[in-house]
Amino acid sequence: MDEIPPTILARIDAEECVIYPTTTLPGLGCRPTPAALDRLFALKGRPADMPVSLAVASIEQAEAIVEIPPLARKLIAAAPPASISIVLRAIEKMDARVGGDAVAIRLLAHPVAIQLLSITGPLTATSANPSGMVCPDDCATAGQLLNFPEDAILTGDCAGGLPSTLVRLSTSAEIAQGLPSVTIMREGILPSSRVIEWSMN
Repeated sequence: MDEIPPTILARIDAEECVIYPTTTLPGLGCRPTPAALDRLFALKGRPADMPVSLAVASIEQAEAIVEIPPLARKLIAAAPPASISIVLRAIEKMDARVGGDAVAIRLLAHPVAIQLLSITGPLTATSANPSGMVCPDDCATAGQLLNFPEDAILTGDCAGGLPSTLVRLSTSAEIAQGLPSVTIMREGILPSSRVIEWSMN
């Protein structure tokens, strides 16, 4: 596998955005800092009250920013790789644009994305397209759509199709009150029926 280009890493260090491949759609990545998120939300034309998820390369990376209860670990293990994003409680409150106290985490599976995040740490995992527009299946076309320079685009194959399925896990107290253990907030590549079947078992 080729090394991550220094220009990509320099942009991330400068709190700029880059485009990187995932197993679904091209991702628009930046560190979850106020300045970087300002640029990301401006690029997408995304309302500030619509938080984006964070991508991680490993469970260990996720553990540094969110609490991961046993239920979440079981769901991650049961789901196909990178097919699910789970809203989890932040260890320390983060920028509201990544959820504040409750952050959606996606454990990536694309080897290029894992290589990138292993160097940079968690990055945003929103799709690389203006809000309301269809996201292309390849990173180069996504870059053209966002008027990105070539050195801001990390190439790699994306399968395309639906994004990850976004779920929220109930707390023990909520489950005791009769609420379902898993609430589906956005159906994606992992069908809701699979998630419901898993949670019931």
